[in-house]
Amino acid sequence: ASVHQIDVPPAGDLEFNGIGGEGVFGELNVGYDHDFGSWVAGVMVDARYSGMTSELEVPGGSINLDTDYGFDVLARVGMKVNESTLAYVLGGYSWQHFDLNASSPIGDILDWDSSGFSVGGGLETAMSSNVTVGLEYRYSQFSEKDFSSDLGLPDDTLTSTPSFHTVRIGAKYKFN
Repeated sequence: ASVHQIDVPPAGDLEFNGIGGEGVFGELNVGYDHDFGSWVAGVMVDARYSGMTSELEVPGGSINLDTDYGFDVLARVGMKVNESTLAYVLGGYSWQHFDLNASSPIGDILDWDSSGFSVGGGLETAMSSNVTVGLEYRYSQFSEKDFSSDLGLPDDTLTSTPSFHTVRIGAKYKFN
């Protein structure tokens, strides 16, 4: 789920918290883990393409905020629950591209990139010597975007701070 906190200060600090959307995304992940016996540490880079859209219905149409593609550079540390299962935490840098558009006849309004951070944790279980499956939760938050100058408004009139809550189910192939 993606969540956008929209602040409109001239309206008495009115905040539209929780304007959000849902969707699915695909991700390609590359990383390296080092086994230290009862614990594991590693780094990974992932790239994603998403279909997540936040939609706000307005008279005469809608305004959509698409969360289309991005990447993460993360570190993770975990403890072995047993010989085949790893419980881990992760954190690091995240980058995301966003696209704001409206229904016809307006179309594209603006797009931008945003940096932020991700933190989370998960469980990963070995199915064989080269294949693991896992379940992971991640929280990602990105820097505030001030739409004001892009829309010809005074600074800090319209801002958004996007964040994601994602649950990932995945399979990995290890090249030993």
